[in-house]
Amino acid sequence: SRADTWEAANTYCQGEANATLVELLTEEQLDLVRMVLEVVEDHEGGAAASWWTSGTDLAREGAWYWGASLVPVQPWLWFASEPDSGLLGNCMVLNGNFEYRALDSSCTSERKVICQRK
Repeated sequence: SRADTWEAANTYCQGEANATLVELLTEEQLDLVRMVLEVVEDHEGGAAASWWTSGTDLAREGAWYWGASLVPVQPWLWFASEPDSGLLGNCMVLNGNFEYRALDSSCTSERKVICQRK
């Protein structure tokens, strides 16, 4: 699976897959994505990866929203004590070490990509 910066991941999903980075609007969607990522990471072995979502607070510091739909991110999505990186962490990842709940991350880090078809 590919690893990209958040912006490159967005461009990849829109171009290659007619899709967007994944948005998690319900707890059921989160549960499904968590199950899929567990299977993928079990299959690939090694350490838990970080996976981009379309969640961001770029241009709206502290007001997290989904980049594709502009819907606000719900508080239940975050891992305990997250988001915690302030001005440095403006893009949302899911990571298996944190139950695949949301963490804020630098948008220029390279993370794995989950596209969601339109």
